Amino acid sequence: METKMESEAMRSRALNMLINDVKPKDVAAELDISYPKVLKWLREYKEAKEDNAVISLLDIERSVVHDVVEEVVKPKLAMIDEELEEVVDKTVMRVDGLRLLDTELQFASTRLAKRIAAAANSEDLEARDILGLSDALSKLQIAFFAKGTSVNVLNQTNNMSDNSLSTFAKLMKD
Repeated sequence: METKMESEAMRSRALNMLINDVKPKDVAAELDISYPKVLKWLREYKEAKEDNAVISLLDIERSVVHDVVEEVVKPKLAMIDEELEEVVDKTVMRVDGLRLLDTELQFASTRLAKRIAAAANSEDLEARDILGLSDALSKLQIAFFAKGTSVNVLNQTNNMSDNSLSTFAKLMKD
């Protein structure tokens, strides 16, 4: 025998399907209830809708609602809350890892930029060497310093000999 809660739940499901344009025969078949019962619920719904009393169709006692909330809703919410907490924890760990990586990469790129500048200060550089160093410095700038700052190649190589600077400037113009 069907309990009142089960009967009300079945009626609510049937009404939901009917409201969403499922045919009464399909509702009866899907929920395994009689076709006349579905038609009765549909008629009651239409009458209640005309009288602006649809809420009265849901003749559910507070204790039934309380039982449904306790048995169904609360466990589902607890499960969702646990899953959400796990996702948040993993996300926070990943963000912290990315921050650490970002800091380490910026530190490494700064050291690399300084080494490039030191190599550019060498007296025996050829034009292609200067271009290679400039290209490397430019790539570093794009990769790590493109957050509103810029690396000025000439500032990084301020101790270059005048001959190297003029060669570099000439190559940059060509």
